[in-house]
Amino acid sequence: MISPQQIRAGRALLDWTQLQLSERSGVSRASIKNIEKGITAPRMDSIEAITKAFEDSGLEFLPGNGVRERDQIVTVFEGEGTEERLLNDIYQTMLLEGGDEVLISGLEEMNPETNPKEYALAKTHLDRLKNIGVKERILGKEGNNNYIAPWHWYRKLPKEGFVSIPLFIYGSKIALSTDTTPYKSIVINNSLFADSCRQLFNFVWERAKTPEMPPENIKDFDDV
Repeated sequence: MISPQQIRAGRALLDWTQLQLSERSGVSRASIKNIEKGITAPRMDSIEAITKAFEDSGLEFLPGNGVRERDQIVTVFEGEGTEERLLNDIYQTMLLEGGDEVLISGLEEMNPETNPKEYALAKTHLDRLKNIGVKERILGKEGNNNYIAPWHWYRKLPKEGFVSIPLFIYGSKIALSTDTTPYKSIVINNSLFADSCRQLFNFVWERAKTPEMPPENIKDFDDV
């Protein structure tokens, strides 16, 4: 379990205020303040949430109250909770690095009626991206008319040219993900790789098909 000293050191390394740690971990600022001062014994779920927020932002904790930035280009998320961990990394990366869009290819959007839990997770992620001014551009497959993001954020690729392996390009990172078991996401933190993939994505985007506006979206059409 991480110590109050490690929490303070982690915030210092990331230049986070207690409020910023609260926003990223979901633990109240008052609780973080009390934990750091040793006023109250922290609940295990609070410590786990704080630890996860730090680890998702590139820190690792060492014995003897040590903490340091994780020196690695590749991060692997796997097993239960993989999708949520990847979406959290996307959100936190955009929040910290800035930028206004996330690029996605190879994504087959789900049917909300048959995948309600996954759909709710994706919608919650999309809403928080919108709240920090980030949009998505999505290369999907012709014939798939499930839209989680606004329909005009999509372009369509022919079925014969579509590869169903989701690729995410965000900030200085790219991530490849499986959407079937065993679940795994491989994140590469390298701005050169990310910029190269971004150029390739834009090349394909300009040649992909713009979908027709779904009738139910006509009254809500905005932000083209």
